[in-house]
Amino acid sequence: MNRLEVCFTLHKEINRAELSRIIRLKEQHCPRGYASHLRWINENIRDGDIHVTVKEDGCLIAYMGLIWTTVSRAGERLDFLGAGNLYVCKEKSAMGVGRFLLDSVGAYLLYKNVPSILLCRENVSDFYIKRGWNPEKPSDIYIGGQKTDCCLLSYQAPGHWHMAVHIDRSF
Repeated sequence: MNRLEVCFTLHKEINRAELSRIIRLKEQHCPRGYASHLRWINENIRDGDIHVTVKEDGCLIAYMGLIWTTVSRAGERLDFLGAGNLYVCKEKSAMGVGRFLLDSVGAYLLYKNVPSILLCRENVSDFYIKRGWNPEKPSDIYIGGQKTDCCLLSYQAPGHWHMAVHIDRSF
C-alpha cells in the first residue's frame, strides 16, 4: 500500500467533484442510486458536519462522516459527533484502510476533545471496539423519535448510558 492521506473537510467546503467521488464509493456498498445518496446528503448533512476521506495517490479509497448531533440521556442534552457511513473501496478491503481511517478519526476526536457516538450492527461492533470505541448498553435508542435496534458505541464519552438515549438526527 502506498502513502495514505487523510483529510477532514467541512461540508460547506467540499466541492461537487469530491462529493461525487464519495457517493460513488458509497454506491459500491449501498447501491441505492446516485440520486438517492445525494438526496440523503442534501437532507441530512449540515455545513458544520465533516467529511473524512482517505486517499492513496490522490484517489479516494475510504470515507467516514462526522455529523454534529445532540444526544439526550439521563436528563441531560449533550453535543456529540456522530460517526458513521464508514466505507472502504472494495479493492482495498481487508488491507487495513478502515483501521487507518478509524484511528485517524480517533486521533482527531482526542485532539479536538470532542465526544463521539457510533451506531452499527452487532456483527461489526467488534471492529470498532478493537479501535477504542466503547460498547454502551442503553435501555433503548431513538433517532429522531424512531426506535432503533442498533448497537451504540462511544468514544471519550463517559456517563449515563444505561437509560434510554435520544439522538436528534440520523448520521
